[in-house]
Formats: sequence, C-alpha cells, structure tokens
Amino acid sequence: MFLFPLIYILSFLYALKLLFNKNIEGLIIFIVFALPIYLTAQILMNKFGFSWSVKILQSFKEILILVSLYVVLMQIKKKPRWHLVDYFMLFFLIYPVFFLVFPIGVTGFAEKIIAYKAFAFFPLIYFVGRLCEPKSININYVFSYIGIVTLAATLVLVFEVVTYTHFQSKIGFAEFNYAFYHTGPSGHYDLSWTFESSVGRKRFASFFFDPNEFSSAIVICLSVMLALSTKKRTIFKPTYFQSVVFIASLFCIVFALSRASFAGYFLLLYCYGWIYRKRELISVYHIGLVLIFCYFFYLSQQNSFAELIINTLSFKEDSSLGHLLQWVEGITAIYQHPLGLGLGATGRSTFGTDNNIGGENQLIITGVQTGILSIIAYIAMYWLIIKTGLKHLKTNNTKTRKVILAVILIKIGLIIPLLTSYLDSFTYLTYFTSFLTGYMFNLIMQEKEVIVSSSSVATV
Repeated sequence: MFLFPLIYILSFLYALKLLFNKNIEGLIIFIVFALPIYLTAQILMNKFGFSWSVKILQSFKEILILVSLYVVLMQIKKKPRWHLVDYFMLFFLIYPVFFLVFPIGVTGFAEKIIAYKAFAFFPLIYFVGRLCEPKSININYVFSYIGIVTLAATLVLVFEVVTYTHFQSKIGFAEFNYAFYHTGPSGHYDLSWTFESSVGRKRFASFFFDPNEFSSAIVICLSVMLALSTKKRTIFKPTYFQSVVFIASLFCIVFALSRASFAGYFLLLYCYGWIYRKRELISVYHIGLVLIFCYFFYLSQQNSFAELIINTLSFKEDSSLGHLLQWVEGITAIYQHPLGLGLGATGRSTFGTDNNIGGENQLIITGVQTGILSIIAYIAMYWLIIKTGLKHLKTNNTKTRKVILAVILIKIGLIIPLLTSYLDSFTYLTYFTSFLTGYMFNLIMQEKEVIVSSSSVATV
C-alpha cells in the first residue's frame, strides 16, 4: 500500500529535477504518473498516521505548475503568435478575479480562493503547454505512459471485480473524508453513493478517487491510444502493447459503470470512424447499436442493467432524475442572476452540503458562479478547439497529427460527461487535457510560423 505515496512523492521529486534542468517533460510525467493516485496517496498517508503531510502532498501539483510556468516564460525567445483560444484562456484567468476582489456573493474569501483556483489553474496549465519548447516533449513516450498507467489500474480493477470489493474500502477512504472534509460514509458500501448504481451494483474506481474520475481517465486513454495507433495515410496499425491497452480500457469502462463516460467512450470511437472515413468501423458500430437496443428491449423486465439504462433515458432513475432537478435549479439561478452568484456559490467547495446549486454539470456550475458570459465563452472555446483541430488534422507532421487527433477525441469523448460531472474537480483529467490542448496550439502555431517564414523568403 505504501507504494502509492512513494510513487507520488518520487514523481514529484523527479519532475522537480527535470524542471530545474529546464526540461518541461518533468511536469507531464508527474501529471501522468502521480495525479491518477493523487487522492489515494493522501488517503494512505492519513491511514499510516501521517495526516500532517496531506496538505503538503496537495501542494505538489501547484508548485510544479508555477515552476513550469516560470521555466517556459524564461525560455521564450520571441513573441509568440496568438490564437483566439489563447484569448479565451486569458478570459478564464482574468475574469474571475473581479468576483474574487469585489464583494460579490456571500461566501467567505477562503471559499472564493478555492473556487478561483478551479477557474485559474486550467488556463495556467494550458499556457505551460502553449509556450513550452515543442521539441522537449516526446509525445510517443507520454501516450505510452498513459497506457502503462491504464494497465496498472486494470490490475487493481481485476482484484476488485474478482473479490467484489472496492479498493477504497481497504485504504481508509471514509475515514479520510471524515477527517478532512467532515463528510461521513454514505451508500450501502460505507463509501459514497457514487460507488454504486441505482440498482445496487458496485461501481469500481481502481486507484482513482471515484468511478467518475476513473471512467473519464479511460476516455483519455482510448483517445491517445487511437492517436498513437493511427499511422500516416490513416492506417490503423496498433502494436501488441496498444492492443492490450485497448482491451484493458474496455474492461475498465464497463466496470466503472459510468453511463456518461460509457456513452462518450463509444461516441469518440464513432467520430473516429467518421473522421477517417472508416466505413467498416461505422457499419460495425451501427450493427452493434441495433443489437444492443434489441437486447435491452428483450431483457428490460429481467435484467437490472437494462432497467438502469431504460430508466436513465426516461429520467425515472434516481440519479438521472436528481441531475435533471439540479440542472433546473441551476438554470433558474442563472436566469435570476445572469451575472453570477459569486465564486464558491457552487462547485467543489459546496460538494457534500445542501448548498450545491446546479448539480454536477460543468457549464451550469461555471454559470452559477460567474454568469452566463462564462458559459458562452466556455462553449465557444470548446467548439473552437475541436474545429481548429479538425482543420489542421491533415498536417504532414506526424507528431502534430497525433496530438491533434488525441485532443479532438478527448474533447468529443468528454462532451456527455461535461453535462453530468464537474470535470474541473477531476485533477488528472483537467491537468492533462489542459496541457495537451495548449501543446496542440503550440505545434499548430509553430507550423504556421514556418509557412509564413517560407512565404516571405519565396517573395524576396
């Protein structure tokens, strides 16, 4: 068990070493290897009697982001060309400051700081990827590291499935939540309700904090494996390692039992087929949907899983109905306060309390706090990232193409979880996708500079 805190601490120290040598890859190594076990490491340190170290462990990620930002800023040799997405990121960095400084809302300053960090840190991570030296990142290694982490998570999941025991029940999950967040255990398994479905089936999270974060991480894994396996001229040619990771990802997404991520998993596969015009994949997908529909229809009165799906789509299931009611509450709050209720009015600082407005929905939580302007900016930025990626996907640069494809698929795969989860509360997901998105625009704008320079030379 002590292996998890040890990996977390060693990843931090190794990342610092690389960053002190001006190698930004240290940050991405920490993100990939340490952040999936971010809360597990804290829980175990608390279990071993080192509760004093929890706050220190929590600060590691912020320290590395700030050090990384300093490193990339010191390495800038010329003024970068800006993209419209860069300005959107600056908006999310600067706009919430007004809600932090001025007396807007009823929450205390500490709660506002926590809420602002959720807004501000993903733009900071984006700019680390956006401004770093592109050659400093070996994207094949990074994507392969994600596959390794997924295989490790699968091994823990196999233990959970075989023993039908949550890993979290063995490490002191409930005790940690009570000690640091003053929330007692809930649900039938003395963890939290998120670890079970409405029909009583266990949902597993491996060494991630909960099944929702785990399933979102699997969406990332599938995206980067598809990008890594797609060769020039759209040939899909996975290696043995990549094939094993694909199988492992399917195993993980099934037993995480997250309906939103499950749908996102297959949505990104479907879009991948359309992007590369793989008619065989699209045909198999359509046939599979028909068979699944027939299966659920036939077993709807006998099979609890089929009943779960049907009740979810009809909003008869408690969780989906709860989402719907909280969405209505959040939309109503935005309608009544279009400029926002202030930082900390909902989101991470109110989870586990009766003050959470809007449920687990990224857009609504953003809008309740900082108004409808933030929702519009978020949707526009999200759409622009996908649009820009599709526009430049035919690049001849293999590295750029892999990064672009991964970002596109991740963004598509997270559209549905975006509506049913507060994605910014998933540390690993937020840090990795923000960095990779910034890195994508880094590569795209660098290619544009080369084209402009070549045109200028040709004109002369």
